[in-house]
Amino acid sequence: MMIADAIVCKGDMFSGTKRNVSVLCTAPNKYTVVDPEGSIRPKFCVDIVVRHSAVSPATCNITDKFRIHLQNHTTKQVWFLT
Repeated sequence: MMIADAIVCKGDMFSGTKRNVSVLCTAPNKYTVVDPEGSIRPKFCVDIVVRHSAVSPATCNITDKFRIHLQNHTTKQVWFLT
């Protein structure tokens, strides 16, 4: 199973400077995130790829949560995407 999404740096929240990004999960041993930390330049986008690596009947019907932290590189202000 692979889930892909994109974060685009535009608008008031993303104007002017690059953003640091990190992906967090409530069950990190069950998932692999390609490049879980990095930075995004203004007016650019990145794909966040999450792979479910612990596929088994025991892990079915369990809700896991992901959180994406975006931080302004200059002001250190943080936004949370859940």
